[in-house]
Amino acid sequence: MWAARSQRLPLSVECTGELVAASLESGDRTAQISVYSLAVIRFVNGHVDKAQGGVFARSVASVAAEIGIPDWIIDIRHEATHKCLPCRDRLRMAAEYALRWLEEKYWKPQSQCLENAEQKVENCLAGYVELQRRLDGMREEGKKTNKTEITLLVEQISSLSQYELSLLPTKLVSCLEVTSFSFPMWKPLLIQLNKNKPHVLAHLIHVLCQNYSSKFQLRQNIISFVESIISKDLFGVPCKDQHTLYVDTLLNSQNDHQTRRLSSIFLNHCTDHVTGKYAKLRDLLNIHHLPKTSPTCTPTPHDISKQIEDLRSVIKHLESKSSSTRSAVTSRFVECD
Repeated sequence: MWAARSQRLPLSVECTGELVAASLESGDRTAQISVYSLAVIRFVNGHVDKAQGGVFARSVASVAAEIGIPDWIIDIRHEATHKCLPCRDRLRMAAEYALRWLEEKYWKPQSQCLENAEQKVENCLAGYVELQRRLDGMREEGKKTNKTEITLLVEQISSLSQYELSLLPTKLVSCLEVTSFSFPMWKPLLIQLNKNKPHVLAHLIHVLCQNYSSKFQLRQNIISFVESIISKDLFGVPCKDQHTLYVDTLLNSQNDHQTRRLSSIFLNHCTDHVTGKYAKLRDLLNIHHLPKTSPTCTPTPHDISKQIEDLRSVIKHLESKSSSTRSAVTSRFVECD
């Protein structure tokens, strides 16, 4: 799966896959020995070459000793490379040891790194909420507030690593529920993300679209929050690429009922330069069947009537456009098909 996603994997990941594949080899004895030998050679050579330093190359044994690979593994690698292939039992022992080595040297540190990243994102958002509440308290007391602190914290959050930013939308939704989706509280951070990391903001919209709730008020809060995000009055007219991100987010959402409501809001704010996906989004509004939802998430009659009103208003808005605009949209629709 990882190899399908990326053409270049970390050495330890590739070695782990090869060693596991060797242990699962179901061929005859000769085939198992060949697969084991290649996996062990790749493991030793790859990690020794990676650890080589200095101007002159050092021996495989000396470098292996520094990184914790024992001599007997080096001997097996030497036999498999330059002499007769070792027996299957010895190769299996070497492969098992190599997997334990990889777990200690690579996978456990990686797991700890991922846990630290999650904790870092949570701490940043918790610090943001605490700071905003403190500033709100100062404003209520009539005291002057310094925007420097919130500016620095917002810049710190927007400069997180790529992996940490991928965690941000999900963690942010949890914080939004705690703060009752108070948009003014999150406005500085969202504006900064819109400026520097628009893909993170699009991911946030996607997570919110998927965060369907059986509670009407919570759904209304989510819809209102998304509307504030995509409003051109708040962020200025987004660029074409950014519009495309938002359209993709809504088109890929699995929740038809809530997505159509959000789509109608988006179309009221989007500009005419959106590609043929504009027509796809409009087509999405013409879906008349209700989604298959669990009994606890069945829309109420009020929800349905409200949705119909929204659809009618959007269709009326689209039909009222000038003939030139309608022609452009129609041509894009044809191109999309």
